[in-house]
Amino acid sequence: MQWLVEAGAAADGLVTLFADDERGGFFTTGSDAEALIVRPKDFQDNATPSENSLAADGLLRLSAITGDADGAQRAERWLATLASVLGEHPTAFAYLLEALERAVRPSLELAIVGDDGPARDALVDVLRTRVLPGSVRVTAPAGVGAELTPLLADRTLVDGQPAAYVCEHFACRLPVTDPDALRAQLDGLLDARR
Repeated sequence: MQWLVEAGAAADGLVTLFADDERGGFFTTGSDAEALIVRPKDFQDNATPSENSLAADGLLRLSAITGDADGAQRAERWLATLASVLGEHPTAFAYLLEALERAVRPSLELAIVGDDGPARDALVDVLRTRVLPGSVRVTAPAGVGAELTPLLADRTLVDGQPAAYVCEHFACRLPVTDPDALRAQLDGLLDARR
């Protein structure tokens, strides 16, 4: 779960050094950099996503895992700032549109709890072999990581077996231990989202 601690630290650094608290979004240069006449802020996606698109999507993704409302609000403020332009010129904001989808549709939150081994791997493989737009996933041994993410709070093994929890807004369906049951839950949820 060290990656989640590091992701939170990176997000905090992003906000501290690059956030434009006055107009929303993020500058290209940090507040600790050499002072410029104007601090640039790139917002269009080109061959690579803009820093603002990456920041918005990353903050929304991290919020879906940790429940951090501040990060989500920063991203949503930036999306609101660009809303009219997004609609008029969607091809200039391809990656930011992914962040928009993440903001308007609840993330599909997936938690797999159990020790590393064939039973847990079988559940993880179901997620690896599916396209799950707007999803986030955590995998950890039982009892590990609840202090970092609500997705792991009160998530236990089921009859001693690794279990998968399919959630939205940290409210989960009944846990499953069988890969086919996990596929069925995901199919039902994805069908309902269409």
